[in-house]
Amino acid sequence: MFPFLAKFLDLFVQSRCVDRFQFFFQAPVVLFCLLQRLLLVCTGLLQTGKLFIQRHNLLPERFDLTYKGADDKMHRPIMIHRAPFGSMERFVAVLLEHTGGKFPLWLSPDQVVVLPISEKFNDYAEKVSAYLNKYDIRSQVDDRNEKIGRKIRDNELKRIPYLLIVGEKEEAEGLVSVRAQGEGDKGQMTLEAFRDYMTDLVSHEIDANKMEQKN
Repeated sequence: MFPFLAKFLDLFVQSRCVDRFQFFFQAPVVLFCLLQRLLLVCTGLLQTGKLFIQRHNLLPERFDLTYKGADDKMHRPIMIHRAPFGSMERFVAVLLEHTGGKFPLWLSPDQVVVLPISEKFNDYAEKVSAYLNKYDIRSQVDDRNEKIGRKIRDNELKRIPYLLIVGEKEEAEGLVSVRAQGEGDKGQMTLEAFRDYMTDLVSHEIDANKMEQKN
């Protein structure tokens, strides 16, 4: 196997597709240097990175992994360790630097924060948040004893994509007042209308990402 791998890698070295390769104690390790490799298609992030591929010889034995082959006999599988983005920490750091913390809507840990204008409307805010979470729209309630302006400012700084402000009128009519990150006031919507609005936005982002990957 090793002579074949070495010959295979020599071809890539000659074409400058391989940065370096070396043999660790347990198995060959190949590090490909992919110039301007796409780390995250959805954000258009281009970054030089390394594709790490390693064959594990020890773990299949430790886990006693077997499979039945075409010869109706049990065989030990080959385990491949593949890390296309390097470490998770590095990947997240590059992503944060590229987006400035303003993630795409589908990727944001918190897509919506509900802001009651006073503690009297905390129950309605919780109801709104629970309704959105039921439809996989990630939502939280900011029920701190702060003025609404302070809540808006703090959550804007957190790069929360959408803020929903609720008070007496919203509770009475089953509405939410919508603020979008970087756009400001979007008017009032019913819970159902806002749910559909968010679902359409996420679907549009995902479809656009798929089209970009195909191109």
